[in-house]
Amino acid sequence: MKKLIYVTGNRHKIIYTQRFFDRYNIKIVQKKIKIDEIQSDSVEEIVEDKAKKAYKMLHKPLIVSDSEWKIPTLKGFPGPYMKYVNEWFSADDFLNLMKGKKNKIIYLNHLVCAIDKRGVKTFKKRIRGNFVKKPQGKGTPLDRVVVLGNNKYTIAKCDNLKIPSAERIDDWPQLIKWIR
Repeated sequence: MKKLIYVTGNRHKIIYTQRFFDRYNIKIVQKKIKIDEIQSDSVEEIVEDKAKKAYKMLHKPLIVSDSEWKIPTLKGFPGPYMKYVNEWFSADDFLNLMKGKKNKIIYLNHLVCAIDKRGVKTFKKRIRGNFVKKPQGKGTPLDRVVVLGNNKYTIAKCDNLKIPSAERIDDWPQLIKWIR
């Protein structure tokens, strides 16, 4: 069985990722390392910089991931700054921002960056979501007020029920081809 390092401290990412890679007989190995993350308006720059720094430390093929959230009616806010916004806002703050807005759509742009001796390749998946009327579940503020895809529960409620809210890495044959 082939092994692939996933540099992340998030055990949920490992669980979801392993489910996907099981189909291809690839074992995901979690590696937690401290990486100073650059600040940028571009999530692509952030994820590629993290991958390069991790590769420089480990000298092995690996993947890293990062995400950004974009609310079209709020001109793309908060972008790659969601981590900080989740620390500042409550679930109700998010809902108040959306009050009176006809368009309740939010997009999750999830990026996976693979790196090996050949170089860096970034893969991006966009998942559409919608804001709900009332917070559900226990979790981060945004996760309590957003439903992804065709799901009927918020991200937080899905996590509480231990069901996927949306596969973060799924059906990305180009990623598998690049890794092999």
